[in-house]
Amino acid sequence: MIQHLHQDFQVTTIGVFASSPVCLARVQSRDQQAHINFSADQVLIINEKVRARNYKTNFNINNENKSEIEILNEIRAMVG
Repeated sequence: MIQHLHQDFQVTTIGVFASSPVCLARVQSRDQQAHINFSADQVLIINEKVRARNYKTNFNINNENKSEIEILNEIRAMVG
């Protein structure tokens, strides 16, 4: 899909990362009415599969403990 986009557009990819414990805490804190419920093991497996793909991105953001405005500022600086 990304390759097809590159044919017609300038594509910038940004990887957003957080540690497994942070990801798990965030998933578990979501409103279960609006999101699919995942077990801790499922979250860890999904995260490991994503990391194993090692998709190359133009930029990376460590989203461990940043506010929304900090992340937006980082994105603005990346895509200028």
